[in-house]
Amino acid sequence: MTLFSEALIVNTCRRILILEDDCLQAMDLECALQDAGFTVIGPAPTSASALKLIDNVELDCAVLDYNLARGTSIDVAVRLLDEGVPFVFVTGQMGKLLANEAAPRAEIFQKPYLQSELIRFVERRIEGR
Repeated sequence: MTLFSEALIVNTCRRILILEDDCLQAMDLECALQDAGFTVIGPAPTSASALKLIDNVELDCAVLDYNLARGTSIDVAVRLLDEGVPFVFVTGQMGKLLANEAAPRAEIFQKPYLQSELIRFVERRIEGR
């Protein structure tokens, strides 16, 4: 068995929520996470749809686009924080995220980001849980 297939076995049962309102970015990230062996929950395009998924699925980690077409992902981040689920913000508007006092402090990946770095981050966050 190769290291790659071992990683797939380890990651297969890891459930990662994607909250991203840009369809192409969501699909691209979904494919990358699935290729790394994760089970993708979503992608959810709105905070409301993400919260419904959180109600129904036990998550291991989440990737949250900060700035959505209808607001931000802060309410989802707060919920994940309350439930002890690690998450990361991805955003093209880091200044707005850092200025938002309601935003829980978390790791931030500035768009565009390297998917390989994000995947390694997700793996480390899950292992450190």
